[in-house]
Amino acid sequence: MKLHAVLAGLLLSSCAATGSQGQPVEHRRVSAYIAQRVLDSDDYAPVENQLTLGADLSMQTEGSVVGWELGLFHSADSSRAAGIDFDGQTTEISGGIYKSLGDGGVRPYLGAGLSLIRSEVEANGSSADDSSVGAYAHFGIAWPLSESFELGFDARTLFGTDLQINGVETDADYVQLGLVMRFGF
Repeated sequence: MKLHAVLAGLLLSSCAATGSQGQPVEHRRVSAYIAQRVLDSDDYAPVENQLTLGADLSMQTEGSVVGWELGLFHSADSSRAAGIDFDGQTTEISGGIYKSLGDGGVRPYLGAGLSLIRSEVEANGSSADDSSVGAYAHFGIAWPLSESFELGFDARTLFGTDLQINGVETDADYVQLGLVMRFGF
């Protein structure tokens, strides 16, 4: 069975629940992230620890098995080593399935899917970049501070990428930990 057929089936199953007026009850959130992303130090030193900013949109219909999410992230770091200025950055677009695990005082959630990531490294004005598709997974826990605002932590990983930057075989796989602000609407 093809991956897109599985994802389509999961997304369609998320439309099964209805509210008291016969309309679907949806849990929609826009999330903003500030995080620390750690890339492979063998390939990205001295710019492997990158500050990351990101946002995503997630939706899950009440009573459904899963929902969906779309995200956009950017990370960057600059450093000077051995008299050379280094800059590194990644830009990532992701999409996949999303699962909220509760609506109480503690709100855990998780997601997984595919990402397209572009990685660029620059040293003394000379730069090289490449892009790759990989798989991501993340989980988090948030605490509601109001009816439509939550604050929490999110852990994320990307794996399975394959890049060639300036003739060097590498990847853009990472682990990331950060703060998340989630706004419900």
